[in-house]
Amino acid sequence: MMMTFASQNLINNNGLPISMAWIIISIFFLTLGELCVSPIGLSIMAKVAPDLIKNQIMGLWFVASALGNFVAGLIGGNVNIKNIDQLPNIFGQCMWMLFVVALLLFIAKKPS
Repeated sequence: MMMTFASQNLINNNGLPISMAWIIISIFFLTLGELCVSPIGLSIMAKVAPDLIKNQIMGLWFVASALGNFVAGLIGGNVNIKNIDQLPNIFGQCMWMLFVVALLLFIAKKPS
């Protein structure tokens, strides 16, 4: 969501440089999220998985992260200076897709 505003700021500045604070703040939030999610996720994988396949399940946790980075590379690789005005739409679409997936996961969650 933050990069949607940053890319809109870039377009409004007619291609002039924008503040590095956008990148620094977004990387800060990405790092904070990773520090909060990764230990809990790995702990749950270790507790829930059967002993026979515990290592493979924990490996799948890292495969999911690698696939996410791959998809981010595909999305970022399609952006160039000619279609820079599409950046807010790309970031906005990613944001809405994440909200929909989060909602579906919340609905599919088994009540405890």
